Amino acid sequence: MRAQHRVTGLPVVLTFLQELRTRVKQRARRRTSHPQVMPRVHSSLFGQCRCKTADARREYTHMTIPHTTPMRTRIAIAVAFISVLHHDAIAQSPDARAAVIAVADSALAAITRGDVVALTDLMVPEAVMFPTSTRDGVTTYRVRTRDAQRKASMTGLVERGFAPQAMVNGGVAMVWMPYDLYINGAWSHCGVDVFTLVKSIGTWRIASLTWSAEQPPVCDTHPAGPPTQR
Repeated sequence: MRAQHRVTGLPVVLTFLQELRTRVKQRARRRTSHPQVMPRVHSSLFGQCRCKTADARREYTHMTIPHTTPMRTRIAIAVAFISVLHHDAIAQSPDARAAVIAVADSALAAITRGDVVALTDLMVPEAVMFPTSTRDGVTTYRVRTRDAQRKASMTGLVERGFAPQAMVNGGVAMVWMPYDLYINGAWSHCGVDVFTLVKSIGTWRIASLTWSAEQPPVCDTHPAGPPTQR
């Protein structure tokens, strides 16, 4: 899992900027006192590089700014950098990803129970579904509205998702979830469910649901093996 960046608030930002300003002033004084020995260096937002290898030094240069950059510009760069980290931490936090995966899990649980009302209640009124399938090398899709799904019969299905992946940005999210499906206890197919979700009044709801319906090895079966008979 990608490491999460955390910003603890305004005091940390102010402290960081004060340290940055002090560092720049100290270097300016050293250049004035010893102009003949001061090389032209690059300073990072986080201080000078103490890299041990050439590769590390090259990587470090991507995070540096020229030492001649005005103080006001340095502060603007620092604030922008911190803002990006803060936004990324909020948008991709584990809690946000867990919340949208929980909606996808609830949808599959409703399908397995045969509860079309519970399934469609997880959707926005305008939600659309796109079932796809491949036969004789030709892939086709159908379109199904939320209202049509709410009137459909859904019995004898066991759909199990696994290894979900989620991405979140603001009020938009996507969940990619491999699944397999059994009908009346017999193997049917496997594929991937792709949920797109939107956040409305603090609640994540499904805006669209697209899925593939294939056979191994094009898709994977559930790692736990066949489902337990109910």
